[in-house]
Amino acid sequence: MASKVLVIGGGISGIKAATDLGHMGAETFLVERSAILGGVFGKLGKTFPYNTNAVDILNEYIQILENLDNVSIHTQTHIKSIIQENNTFKVTLVPGDITVEVEALIIATGFEPFDASKIPKYGYGIYKNVITSLDFLEIIGNNQNIIRPSDQKKPSSITFIQCIGSRDKKTNEYCSSFCCTYAVHIANRIKNIDPSIAITILYMDMRTFSNYEFLYQEARASGVKFIRGKPSVVREELETGNLIVEVENTISREFLQHKTDMIILSIGAEPARESYELAQTLGLKTDDKSGYLLVNGEDDVSAIGQRRIFVIGNASGPKDTQYSLAQASAAAMQVLIEINKSISKK
Repeated sequence: MASKVLVIGGGISGIKAATDLGHMGAETFLVERSAILGGVFGKLGKTFPYNTNAVDILNEYIQILENLDNVSIHTQTHIKSIIQENNTFKVTLVPGDITVEVEALIIATGFEPFDASKIPKYGYGIYKNVITSLDFLEIIGNNQNIIRPSDQKKPSSITFIQCIGSRDKKTNEYCSSFCCTYAVHIANRIKNIDPSIAITILYMDMRTFSNYEFLYQEARASGVKFIRGKPSVVREELETGNLIVEVENTISREFLQHKTDMIILSIGAEPARESYELAQTLGLKTDDKSGYLLVNGEDDVSAIGQRRIFVIGNASGPKDTQYSLAQASAAAMQVLIEINKSISKK
């Protein structure tokens, strides 16, 4: 009899886990609250480090998933209840009050992008030319047309402000991990499209994790300017819509009134609401400061104090796509190893 597994969350991590489980013969149920699969990943445009299109990658994964007869996909569906009995979970899905009985859960609930309007001093939602990184990717689209929202004209200068909703005692103290890398990735894209646009990145510390330091070096080589300093406030010139950023360069100790046509806020990540709900339902442990679900370690994606519950991707904390995909494959393998252990003992 095939093992039965429920994957909660249809972002790139959940899709990858469900695909691997399907290929390994497990009867797999994938549940996603929204109408479409993909989560935040589907909004990322060209992804680092290879500049591949996120939508193309996503569509390829979804096509593979949909061709697996032993995987059922439930979109616009959420979990009404979970009853854990020994080595099984009875899960009721709504709408329809469908009950499935599975032997393991993989939680891939992802993250929520930080709401930049919670920091009004930077002008998001107040000034048209202050946008987030996700907003910029929507503007640039597939036609690679760089315009600023206020007048639909090409900006001569763009400034990034890092750590929006991260490393901040007033919002979230943790580092969101991928923001620095994604900022230099977007900066490189802009320079490739139009080298004449002056780009400045205002940062606290550049944290291009893993092997992504080359993206930072590429940005510097293309003329991107880096200023170490956390801005105190953003103001707008009413006549032009241009912006003035008040910031101290903490290396030169110089106080700057940095002028720019447009600002991109590098927003961080927050735990998904569904992660909190599952923590309450299943008695999962969460980090006291960040609220993310806790696992036994980087190389062990099993939930702390739980058997047959695994947490992958951004559900256990911010991480890039490559790391999330690796965790998804690891969890799929661990799930079947855990189930087969119990079967062999009978």
